[in-house]
Amino acid sequence: MIFALVGSFGPPVFFLAVRQFHWEDGTAQWIVSIMPHSVALEDRRAAADMAVSYGELAAADMIIYSAIMWGVILVVRIFKRGAKKKDPVPSLDDSLHSG
Repeated sequence: MIFALVGSFGPPVFFLAVRQFHWEDGTAQWIVSIMPHSVALEDRRAAADMAVSYGELAAADMIIYSAIMWGVILVVRIFKRGAKKKDPVPSLDDSLHSG
């Protein structure tokens, strides 16, 4: 669950940090450096610039959606755990089998 949490909040936080500290050029160069060299440099640079630009645009939405979904998951888990602790209501089948 921790890996899923980090995986859902990691990319938006990364792109928000890039935008906040104006690291667009350095981030694009880093992305270009990890891409395979069999692709032309212009294509790698265009893909990296596009990834950084669209990542910055989507980061705020991604972090909001992640927070909402994790809130829903935690609330469901808390209420499901609370429901298990209560005494179960005897069902009709239980009353038929007992006597």
